[in-house]
Amino acid sequence: MTARLKIAIFSPSSPGTSVKIADYGLNAAKQYLQDADFIPEDPPETPALPYLAREDRVQASYFSKLISDKELDYIWFVRGGYGSIRWLGQVEWPKPPYPVPIGFSDATSILNSIVARGGLAIHGPMINTLKDTFPYWRRQLFEMMKGAPSRREWQGKSLVAGVAKGHLIGGNLSTIVSCLGTRLEPLWEGALLFLEDYQESLYRLDRMLTQLLLSGRLEKVAGIVIGQFLSLGNESKLLEKLLLNRFRSLGVPVIWEIPAGHGPMNAPLLLGAEHKIDGSSGILYLT
Repeated sequence: MTARLKIAIFSPSSPGTSVKIADYGLNAAKQYLQDADFIPEDPPETPALPYLAREDRVQASYFSKLISDKELDYIWFVRGGYGSIRWLGQVEWPKPPYPVPIGFSDATSILNSIVARGGLAIHGPMINTLKDTFPYWRRQLFEMMKGAPSRREWQGKSLVAGVAKGHLIGGNLSTIVSCLGTRLEPLWEGALLFLEDYQESLYRLDRMLTQLLLSGRLEKVAGIVIGQFLSLGNESKLLEKLLLNRFRSLGVPVIWEIPAGHGPMNAPLLLGAEHKIDGSSGILYLT
């Protein structure tokens, strides 16, 4: 008899914005993951700063309890916003294994903190974003949660030729940059770095990519995977030029336009797992 999945619900950043949207996501998940128990999070609080879900010490304590639960399979985040990096440094980390966190955007710091300690994390749709996620990618997430991802390669575009293997890290560019010089940085050495962002103008992307370059972190990675940089408007035609300008001198393969990020094409990616990229074909492989 197959054990039932245990999935804890958690708001790591901002408070939930719409009960109806969250209900839609949970109902969609329950229809597909019928052999799963969904554990609701504690009632929301009213922190001093209204853009946070809870006070930092409460969040850290709550998350410490979740990752210590050896019966939990997943911690599924409700939404993004801002707040994770405020409390993540206060977490009491048990020894692995850990439940697998699921989310993106502001949750990037949490995903990479799990990976840095030997765990796995899913960069993919959150409960509040399921409604806007294309059904195909929604199903891919559910298949991955059931332990058998039906898709093991993602087609993007070639930017810099070459082949590389490594554990996949990364996520939201602005969140990663905010973690530089802190204990929340990803494990860079030999990794494949995935990057995406939303509502950042071209010059802001340039500034953040330049900061990564100047920090020396990109000299440690084996390859780079670019997802979606959305809401660039007319500047989108210059994105390829920017990426080539910042990455070509690194001497590692680079692919771009992988269908993952803030948009409806948000393919679930298994951070911490070994992947391969082919810079000539533009394909990312889960090995």
